[in-house]
Amino acid sequence: MSSSQSLADSLREGVRCPVLTDESALERYSFDFGNMRPRRPQVVVRARCEEDVVHTLRVARAFGVPVSSRGSGHSIGGQCLSEGIVLAHDAEAGEARMLEDGCVEATCRGRWKRVERTLSAAGRMFPLYTNQLRTSVGGTLSVGGYGVRSFVAGAQVDHVERARLILPDGQAVWCSREENAELFRFALAGVGQVGVLERVVLRSLPERSFARLQMNRHRNLREMVDALAWTADWKGPAPELFFAEHKAGKLWSIFGSLHETEEAAKASSHPEPLVRMERERVHMVVKSEVLHKGEDEGEVFDPNTCQVMADYCLDLEGLRRFVAFLEAEPARFWLPGLDLLRVLGLSQPEDGGRWPFDLRAAFGGTSRVYGIGLYYQCRRSDRAGLEAVRAAHRACLEKCLELGGRPYLYGWMELDRDARQAVYGQDYARMRTLRQELDPRGLLNPEAL
Repeated sequence: MSSSQSLADSLREGVRCPVLTDESALERYSFDFGNMRPRRPQVVVRARCEEDVVHTLRVARAFGVPVSSRGSGHSIGGQCLSEGIVLAHDAEAGEARMLEDGCVEATCRGRWKRVERTLSAAGRMFPLYTNQLRTSVGGTLSVGGYGVRSFVAGAQVDHVERARLILPDGQAVWCSREENAELFRFALAGVGQVGVLERVVLRSLPERSFARLQMNRHRNLREMVDALAWTADWKGPAPELFFAEHKAGKLWSIFGSLHETEEAAKASSHPEPLVRMERERVHMVVKSEVLHKGEDEGEVFDPNTCQVMADYCLDLEGLRRFVAFLEAEPARFWLPGLDLLRVLGLSQPEDGGRWPFDLRAAFGGTSRVYGIGLYYQCRRSDRAGLEAVRAAHRACLEKCLELGGRPYLYGWMELDRDARQAVYGQDYARMRTLRQELDPRGLLNPEAL
């Protein structure tokens, strides 16, 4: 009997879900959304419940085989891939239910679309969604999770009350700011280094279904940064929504607010600095659901396309210098594969957490910083094109670190151990110590950080 067959048999003995070993299944789980580091697993476990996850981790430890946790497969740098076991969480088994205090309890294998539907049926909303509701709850919480409402609401992890965490040895514990607090800090935005997120209790707000938006056209990135500079220290009522996008040769910044009714949205007004933005300004009222993509389909990725995406977090002055760097050499960064350049405003809510590997952690108590992302698409066969975009991101990462910023761990990056130590300091050292205690052979999510 082969070692792979013995591993699969041991897994089947304790799970109630499919254990896949056929070639077609292994091929499907050999690449992720980024498709930059394909790896073929020995076996795939389609986990449907906590017991499936617990047994899989215990078997992986017994066999000394690496295991990677995979939600929707939307990672960029191969974080959810493995040459051992892929623990593929079955989104169809995801659950979400309202609690009496207005919070929602959700399994992390489920998609955000399920959370959104559950909350909407109760007249509630999560404080912020990313622009993709098809991603798994656990996937975005493992890296932080940002969206257009991060301008006031921070990160998704800031709104987690409690988390059920399955440690690398299969032990399951609840953690929060008061209970197992260190595990809580390192599990959220910690790229799965201390365990697998099984379920979470999330805060919610009263639902507001309409958004009033102001779209402002800009001639270049430096003009856009100058136009949003007021947001860094603005003390008046702030817009709830902000993002800027450079796509198809046009650059827009979009500010907005949420309202319960269309009439209230139309009657609302924007802060005075927005009123002064008169160059090619457009106002509109839309259903707030258009601000994120509501699809709930499965893993439908093109194995012939690579998504080379990365985001960089900087303070206002750092952002200004970073965009000047980009615009000084357009041929180096405005490559044929550049599908989108996006900017978000990221706040640090007073009731939010302090997450060691979060984008904002480098800036202490700064009220607002900014994330800028360059999203390239390339055919996998275009080796010269792929090397050009990798070189572009290497230059961006170097500049970001020079300016005192840090990269978003979701995206593509080439950050060696010395650079990680320099960026994350004592938190990186503490995480490595925790990981050595919890997972001495480094079997769980070994590619994630």
